[in-house]
Amino acid sequence: MAEKGVLSILLNNPYALKKAVVYLTQESFYVPEHKLLFRALIFLYEQKKPISLTTVVSYFLDRNLLKSVGGTVFVLDLVNRRESMNHLMDYIKLLNEKEIRRKLVQLGEDLIKSGYRRADSPEEIFENVEHRLFTITQQQLVDHTFSTGELMINALEELQEKSHAAPSGYLTSYKDLDLILQGFQKSDMTVIAGRPSMGKTAFALNLSTQIVKEYNLPVIFFSLEMSRDQLLHRLLSTEAFVSGSKLRLSKMNRQEWGRVAKAGQLLANLPLYVEDNPHVTLNQMKAKIRKVFLEHKDVGLVVIDYLQLMKLTIKLENRVQEIAHITRNLKFLAKEFNIPVLVLSQLSRNVESRVNKKPILSDLRESGSIEQDADVVLMLYREDYYANPRPKDSPRTLMEIIVAKHRNGPLGQAELIFDADITRFFDKSEFDALED
Repeated sequence: MAEKGVLSILLNNPYALKKAVVYLTQESFYVPEHKLLFRALIFLYEQKKPISLTTVVSYFLDRNLLKSVGGTVFVLDLVNRRESMNHLMDYIKLLNEKEIRRKLVQLGEDLIKSGYRRADSPEEIFENVEHRLFTITQQQLVDHTFSTGELMINALEELQEKSHAAPSGYLTSYKDLDLILQGFQKSDMTVIAGRPSMGKTAFALNLSTQIVKEYNLPVIFFSLEMSRDQLLHRLLSTEAFVSGSKLRLSKMNRQEWGRVAKAGQLLANLPLYVEDNPHVTLNQMKAKIRKVFLEHKDVGLVVIDYLQLMKLTIKLENRVQEIAHITRNLKFLAKEFNIPVLVLSQLSRNVESRVNKKPILSDLRESGSIEQDADVVLMLYREDYYANPRPKDSPRTLMEIIVAKHRNGPLGQAELIFDADITRFFDKSEFDALED
């Protein structure tokens, strides 16, 4: 029996506990006596006490538990088994697999019970099951320990390949920003933060259309604030170079109508998906992404506008815990589908009370979990938003994109030109060319 094999090895080779505690817990054992014995070994190990037949028996005697584990004979029998140290990892893998199977059986039984309980909504059941299932899958035993000798050859080969390869991420065409980020990377969660009406949605739409056009990969835009009609008008305005107000009122000349028709035809042929359900849940997002994956075999980008509007179907103690749950699951979503996920987020009002109003990481609302889970944090800032309003006849203004966090690269700042009339961003060089 694998459980007895592990305990025999640990009793005869106490130094092996250092390795065993990485992979095993008390719940890894099914037999109650084995649970108690493993707990005793861990206690002695943590207290830096010698592990022997005498110390283990004394541990149980002190707690009146010796009869519960079968007496001294039970411990002595395990000591006398003399299992080979070479079998330790094989036994640990068996224990890990059996524990996972027990948890899957328990999950199935709980799911059946939940199905009969009318108090539990289907959304609550789905979210709970998905969370528990993800926890179980994360438990699968994977050996992540390698020597530097094993790793170095692969590392050098990767570096050599990267020196000749194109950037691994999806480039935005904004040169300064691409220079810092090297594009949006797969499995990364990027937070785009700014005060209300700073231009977050416009920036995200610009990024979405550029990436879908450049790579011909589907982009899914979850809009919890704006309707699909509002987003469509913005897309047409941006693509056709026609003022948003003219488009809403249909007050356009023949040339502008022509540009709108051409832009509409272009946008209609792009795999750009818009979901404007303001009550969309994490599970519904995953279902939509899976559907697009089935249709196109890949997804280029997912955008969520915006974080603070997301709700949970389960109740947590406060909003901070809810945001932490959401950001953690959005990061899991990025890893699960191996796609970049862009999450728009509001900044707190703290920035308004400072003399220097450039945002910093602590300005993120419920910033702890957002800052922790994000791989990249981009913050939008316009000087004219606060102190220097732009002239009425000039819709264009300077937008600073501050890279405030970059888990796998440098920090920095990119400057773009933002045209508020058509909600379009230009690289400085592109803007200069248009002016000429």
